[in-house]
Amino acid sequence: MFASPIESCERCALGKNGPCLFRPRAFKAGSGLLHQGEVNRSVHFVKDGVVGLTATDATGEEVLSSVRGPNTVLGLESLQERPAPFTVTALEDTTVCSASALQVRRETDLDATSNLTSSFLGLVLAEHANTQRDADLRAGQARARVAKFLVAAARLVKPGKKSAFSKAHVAALLGIRPETLSRCLRKLSEEGLIGADRLEVIDEVALGEVARGAR
Repeated sequence: MFASPIESCERCALGKNGPCLFRPRAFKAGSGLLHQGEVNRSVHFVKDGVVGLTATDATGEEVLSSVRGPNTVLGLESLQERPAPFTVTALEDTTVCSASALQVRRETDLDATSNLTSSFLGLVLAEHANTQRDADLRAGQARARVAKFLVAAARLVKPGKKSAFSKAHVAALLGIRPETLSRCLRKLSEEGLIGADRLEVIDEVALGEVARGAR
């Protein structure tokens, strides 16, 4: 679900093959990166941290809730000068590398076999997989949904660090009620699969079995 934070450009899909168009920028928790309905002029790449994606309909009701971590590309609609389909907000202090949509279009159009084109295509395909993952997180019983999320997201929570995810956000992401989420977390903690106070996976094998509906 989530890749590990990218510690250096040499380990990044966009920068490991030479000069990179993308430049880093720090966003504090709660800061907005993209806003639904606005035409963005940049493409963004999450280097470190976690961001939340939300979308609302004409009545203001939330119709999408999701999260993305490192190695995620956002703002692809800017390549076609289309408005952002959702709002993106940093859930914790986050580093995002950005490049102008015009520059990205020029670089990827110059040579279909260029390093940037190849790397960028990989990121686009990965984002498609993320969209499929969002649908998968809403499938199955509530307990299995919670386990799927915990297995995938736990690697982003470093020892002694508070989780970036609020219970309300996770409940919306999984399509369950906050009180249902709390019951599932309490039960998983009582079974010794996760920690009691923070997002900490204690028994990943057993938790994976719950996620698959095998336990």
